[in-house]
Amino acid sequence: MSGTLIGHIDAVGPVISGWATAPGGQGPLTVCCVLDDTLWLSTRADLSRPDVAEALGCCELCGFSFTLPPMVMDGGEHALALGVLGNEVFRFPGAPGSVVLGQPEISVFRADLQGFLAACPDAAGLQNEADAPLAVFLAQACGRAVGYALCLGPEHGTDPGCRRFLLDVRPPWRGHGAGSRLVERMLAWARGQGMLGLRTSVALPDGGVVAFFERRGFRVEAVRKAALEGQDGPRDVADLGWAP
Repeated sequence: MSGTLIGHIDAVGPVISGWATAPGGQGPLTVCCVLDDTLWLSTRADLSRPDVAEALGCCELCGFSFTLPPMVMDGGEHALALGVLGNEVFRFPGAPGSVVLGQPEISVFRADLQGFLAACPDAAGLQNEADAPLAVFLAQACGRAVGYALCLGPEHGTDPGCRRFLLDVRPPWRGHGAGSRLVERMLAWARGQGMLGLRTSVALPDGGVVAFFERRGFRVEAVRKAALEGQDGPRDVADLGWAP
């Protein structure tokens, strides 16, 4: 890769955004973020930036935006280096060498299905009418969705008054309060609806997930042996239930 890359950092904070391009016509570049001398993440600079394309005559798909992990949002100073994959020479002009961020604020709110799928496109399978959630709560931090809780229809063969419950928090945000707030909002909603209960399942070993649910009133109802095929072989699954 030649040294003809150009780019700019528009904002440095919980969200870092900017653009990077190679005027020679090379395709979207990959921007790398190194925190405290460890490569944290990389992202393709393929967001639409018509302003850059008009000014430079380059490809419009050259923008990028990513959220820093909550581990650096502790009020301390952390070394920061931004570059382009494959070009160790290029540095974004004026990019700071460190970042200091306070603890992020996590908000939880009720969302409709359309808003949920827009924020969490990886859950697009829930568009099927049979699996449409009865309730959706989203957790948001730094302007991005970091987790969700869903109340779905009853499991086959179970009491229709007891609904399925799904919880997912993005890995970097686990342990920072998003999961707790999502569960609290969902349980409060379920009580208000007069539901008989919620059921969820956890693959074992679970890294403390079962204990997390037990602290919030769930109880292990059964453990199904070798019920899930994992990368390292069959895994047991714990079924948990909650009743108001």
